[in-house]
Amino acid sequence: MPAVRIATFILLFANLCFFGWSWWQGAQANESSSAAAVAPLQLATVRSAAATRCQSLGPFTDSAQMLSVSAALTSRGLGSLVRQVERKVPDGSWVYVDGFKAAAERQRAVQQLKRAGVRDVAEMAEADYSDRVSAGIFMDPKGAEQRAAELRAAGFAPKVETRTRTIAERWLDVQWNAGATPATPAELGAPDTAQPALSWMDCPAADSSG
Repeated sequence: MPAVRIATFILLFANLCFFGWSWWQGAQANESSSAAAVAPLQLATVRSAAATRCQSLGPFTDSAQMLSVSAALTSRGLGSLVRQVERKVPDGSWVYVDGFKAAAERQRAVQQLKRAGVRDVAEMAEADYSDRVSAGIFMDPKGAEQRAAELRAAGFAPKVETRTRTIAERWLDVQWNAGATPATPAELGAPDTAQPALSWMDCPAADSSG
């Protein structure tokens, strides 16, 4: 009988040890599962807080106005980067007659046009345009077409050339929170005269060519 009792106690003790070990393993597994479930949520929260979008305000042609708006952005806790863009804009339409090989031909053409009542005609002094007689530069395309019609009526074959000039524009690139609405130019203190020309748009894509 004593041997049976001892064997029983040993078996009971072994079962208790196995039960304790099983419980500890289950607790560790639950702890790992909980950590795995929480970690992505924490990362998503960080990503959401850091999500921004780049918006450009412009174009500015007045440096003082741009600096004033940039200071207003800084006071709101927003940094801005200045980006300069050059673009060509129309600069009137030039009406002229070309194909003259000698100065005497150009002079006769000028006199003929003046007798026909066409004003603002002149020989071109520049070497690159020495074969031309200018009949004026017009900011309004309708004015250029009217002058061309007068030249045709006087017996000439005029040409109308659109002129361009290069202007420098400046934009302010700002990183806004993805869900935020950018402040209006008026809210940033832009003058009334400048506000119609200013607007927000997406920043241009970065050049991936390196």
